[in-house]
Amino acid sequence: MKNKTMSALAALGLVAGLAAAAPASAVTFATFNPINSTANVSLSGLTLSSNSTVKFDYLDPALAALGDLTATFNLNATETGAIAFGPISLASFDGSFSLTYAGPTKTAGIYTVHNGDDLLSGSFLGSVFSGYGSTGSLLDSILAGGLVSYNSNNFVTFDGLGDEGLALAMTSITPTVKVLNGKLTPFASVAQGGFSADGVTDGGGGGVPEPATWALMLTGFGLVGASIRRRDKPVAAIG
Repeated sequence: MKNKTMSALAALGLVAGLAAAAPASAVTFATFNPINSTANVSLSGLTLSSNSTVKFDYLDPALAALGDLTATFNLNATETGAIAFGPISLASFDGSFSLTYAGPTKTAGIYTVHNGDDLLSGSFLGSVFSGYGSTGSLLDSILAGGLVSYNSNNFVTFDGLGDEGLALAMTSITPTVKVLNGKLTPFASVAQGGFSADGVTDGGGGGVPEPATWALMLTGFGLVGASIRRRDKPVAAIG
């Protein structure tokens, strides 16, 4: 019994270490939250998946004015191994995710978001799931030994050189999570998430310009072109 207790404590220490491994410069730039208490993530066989509606928020001041954004959260990850440390269940996952805007066209300042826009998407390798009873988490970051890669879009861009991390907190796991025959047992849970990076910037233009904006831009380009042509026009010599 003592050995099991020590193993459980070691597992908790491992998970805490992974969470602490994110660098101080990596900041949380976006989050999502469930819209109700209905399970939005499930594990079946070796596949952890989601296709649910959530509330997504950018935390960057330039994007925060967009407010709560209704989004479709898609997750598809494959379990690559699992082990039990006493009451603690640990597993690793590789996969990808996306958060796609699912509301009407919305404008805030210079940013406009349209239905179907990619709000955030990416892939991950070596993410660590840890579960105890009805709660759990899925953590990954480059400095913790995993690999998280975000895709730049119209709203956020990534330099790909710094650390990128994700953290999913899972509650109301039903049935309680266990490891059986080297695999996590099936479950459903309510998940919320946070995404961090050091080297993320806002898009600066909020996606594709509206038609009126395009018209102004084209007019501006035309005026600049005409000015250049006038300046380059040769002057006739006066004899």
